[in-house]
Amino acid sequence: MNIHVSVKGLELTDELEKYAASKLARATKRVPRRLRASAEYRVELARRGSKTTKENTCSSTVTIDGTEFKARETTQHIHTAIDVAAAHIEQQIQRHAW
Repeated sequence: MNIHVSVKGLELTDELEKYAASKLARATKRVPRRLRASAEYRVELARRGSKTTKENTCSSTVTIDGTEFKARETTQHIHTAIDVAAAHIEQQIQRHAW
């Protein structure tokens, strides 16, 4: 499992990196173990806006056995953006027939 987290406009803390990684790893729980081991996870976290109106975006891509699952979510809170993007990826994976 290869996880890459990048950020734009905010500081990447260990807690935030672990949070994003754990949410995406949990989203792939229905994937067969042999495919999960070679999965690639890419997460881009970005913050835009002024001091009063901040937009946090989480763009996630999970590649499993050559198939890409993508999600992008923008909210006021970065953790919420991560949660919703991970939920979208989980839904896509559930629809995919292994």
